[in-house]
Amino acid sequence: MPVIGWTDIAVELVGAARVGNLQSADSRRPGAAVWVSQGADGAVSAVLRLGEEAQGGNFMRVEGEYTALFLKQVSVAAIRGDWTSGVTSGEVGGYFCAARVGS
Repeated sequence: MPVIGWTDIAVELVGAARVGNLQSADSRRPGAAVWVSQGADGAVSAVLRLGEEAQGGNFMRVEGEYTALFLKQVSVAAIRGDWTSGVTSGEVGGYFCAARVGS
């Protein structure tokens, strides 16, 4: 079961693909979802997929645009990792960090 939500990140500013509405609050197709899996060796990986078109449904995207953040460090105060985004014409990527701020 993924952790879901939405974001107002301007992904285009870093050349990333916008895969549908990132602010979707629809629980079936949210704007953002964290998917966690465990490999046969016991290693855990977590990916934050952005865009409602990248979420839910009864199919797995095998082509088309994508934007994914690979979580390498997670705490109650921040997340850090690397990201990649692309489509058949090319790919971009880099590093990110996001910190909790007071409301």
